[in-house]
Amino acid sequence: MVSVQVLNEFAAVSARKLGRGWAARSLAAEHRVSFYDALIVCAARDAGCERLYNEDLQTGRRFGPLAIINPFA
Repeated sequence: MVSVQVLNEFAAVSARKLGRGWAARSLAAEHRVSFYDALIVCAARDAGCERLYNEDLQTGRRFGPLAIINPFA
């Protein structure tokens, strides 16, 4: 078993030592969304999704080819 905190610290140190940025961090800053919402958006884009059903992000908003849809709207 591994805690989420350990995984987060491993990812942060690995990114720094390998000289790689976090796409989610730049997406969060550019689009003014929370880091955690940016992680969801990046995962959906990396998976090749065209639609992301999410009630927290603005319905109709686009992140490149990815469209946000609020399933409760």
